[in-house]
Formats: sequence, structure tokens, C-alpha cells
Amino acid sequence: MRRTPLYDLHRFNGATFLDYSGWEIARDFGDPLSEHHAVRSDVGIIDLSHEGKLEALGDERTNFLHSMCTNEVKSLKPGDGAPAAFLDNKGKPLALCRIYLLDQSALISLDPGPTEKLCQYLNKYGFLSDVEFKDVSEDYALISLQGPRSCELLEAVTGSPLAQLKQYQTRRWEMAGQKAIIARISRAGEDGYDIFFPAIEASRLWGALTQAGAAFNLKPVGWEALNILRVEAGLPLYGVDIDETHILSEMAGAERLISYDKGCYTGQEVIARVHFRGEVARKLVGLDIEGQIAPRPGDRIFKDDRDVGHITSAVLSPSLGRPVALAYVHRSANELGTEVSIAISGQSARARVVDLPFYRPNKKE
Repeated sequence: MRRTPLYDLHRFNGATFLDYSGWEIARDFGDPLSEHHAVRSDVGIIDLSHEGKLEALGDERTNFLHSMCTNEVKSLKPGDGAPAAFLDNKGKPLALCRIYLLDQSALISLDPGPTEKLCQYLNKYGFLSDVEFKDVSEDYALISLQGPRSCELLEAVTGSPLAQLKQYQTRRWEMAGQKAIIARISRAGEDGYDIFFPAIEASRLWGALTQAGAAFNLKPVGWEALNILRVEAGLPLYGVDIDETHILSEMAGAERLISYDKGCYTGQEVIARVHFRGEVARKLVGLDIEGQIAPRPGDRIFKDDRDVGHITSAVLSPSLGRPVALAYVHRSANELGTEVSIAISGQSARARVVDLPFYRPNKKE
């Protein structure tokens, strides 16, 4: 079992742990509801060091990434970034990721599950363009600040204006002689920033953020609260809501990962055909559920006694006061407003297909 560089600090601070893709990560810090509230109202600090990190090197790295992933990369400049996916030739995702262009390299941030496989896949073709990919997952810690006051806190610590950064844009920062990369990214439907920092100094950065964060009601946040937050925000998770058994076009929010004007990439023909000529047989959608019991992954969905899909993620939402879920539903029953039923522990619960995200903050950028 692998551990993040902050594992001992989390254990000292009373965290409980769970196994996630071979990593022992913090499940909670004693009160998941309080952790959830911190992100919705102030700011939470999250150790995401278990997530995959690939470094792309070589003069042709930008052109190569552009030719391999689903989104526009070639037009990006150092300091810019974009969400993307890497597909097989059937349009099924090998990984979902964020690509950040830096001065001398590119950084790919992704879920830990497919990291090793993706690195091998990219190196298989990258050598033809003299591009090399390195797995630097254990070289860098990843600490995330999420919440409406995350920018205030990070500006107080860095002394640098960050509010003008757009989503997926990055900025360099240095603390105690160690270089960091700050990327603006929302992981919970609120404002947020990821900080990539040398693993050997991760506790120093966590301590600096925690100390300054006392003035901003900062709380450490574990996986349980973060999972509720990301479902409320309608954000699919690779390996849970989407994997190699699905076409990318089936995923809710897939459009933000895809450029239909960039030209060829692996799997492009399938994605373009679905977009321009037809529709997928099933789609990942949001379900607003009656009652107070959240279904479990795999629970079946019915429309007029016909099995039309299954649950992938479900939570009892503190923000909304009711259960919500992400689910694959057949095209005959996945239009907005369609009423369905879910088989939960032998009982039937009514639900309705709704637009995502479930939760929208009152304050817009």
C-alpha cells in the first residue's frame, strides 16, 4: 500500500484512512459534514498527492499531445491548460486528465488508476517524435484548496495576485527555495487551486497553509466529504462513473474535454460520428431522488417496469437535503424531466432526470 508524503501528519491529526487505487488516503478528519461545510462556506485543504502526475519532455511535446488527446493543445501557451481525455481507437477513455503547459515541459494530472498504463502508452508513440513521458507521481505532492475563500487564502500565503487566473491556467511560485506550480481548478463546484510541490517539503507547505488558514476557517478535508462535493458538482470520476467500457461521449460534461475542430487523434472518428450524425445508446445523467436514502452503485433504474440503467455514484447531499446520483440511463428515458424509479434495498424510490450540476454556488465568477 502506497502512502502520500503527508500520511504521518494526517494520522497525527486524527484522520481515518481508506484504500483508493492502491493508496492509503485520508477518509475523513473526524467530521465529514463539517469538512463539507468548510468547502461550501469558506475553504478546505485536501491532500491529493495520490493522484497521477506525468511529465512530458521534448521540443515536440505540445504537438504530440495535441495529436493524441481529445482537446485543443497546440494553441495553448506556457501557463495555459486544458481538460482532456486520451482514447483508444474505439473512442473509449484510457484516462481523463488536465494538461498544463509549462516553459520547459508539460504536466499531466490524472486519477491514479490509469497512470502507469497511460505513461507506457504515450511513450510507445512518443519516441517517434522524440518526446518522453516520466511518471513523477511520487516526486510531487498535490495539495488542493477548495472553497469560496481559497483565492484569499492562497494570495495571503503567496503574496501573489491569483484571482485573474482562468480555469486550468498556472502560475509558478517559490517557497523556502522549493518551486511550486499553482493551477486554478474547481473540484467541488467552488473556486479552487491545486498546488504541485516537491514531496520532500509537502509538510512545510501544508503547515504554512494551515497556519494562515486559521483566519479563513480552513479545515482539512478527506475523501468522503470530497466525494459528496464532487457528486453535488456533477463531476464524473474515472474508474467510478467512466472507464474503458464506455464511449467518452456517454459521459456527462464530455463536451468540455473535446475539440471538434482540431483534426485527427486516436478515437476521433467515433467521437465525431456520434456528435455529428447520431446519439449514444446511454448517457451519464443526474438523478434527483425522493426520500432520504441514497442508492448504491449498481442499483438498477426502471421506467415503466423496463430496466433502463444503473447508478454509478450517489450521495445524500448536505447542500440540497436529499439524495442525488450520477447514473447511466438509456436514451429512451434520459431526457431532462423524465421520471424513473430506482430499486434501493428491495424498495422503489422515485427520481427525476435533472440538469447538472446539482449544486450551483450563489456567487458566480
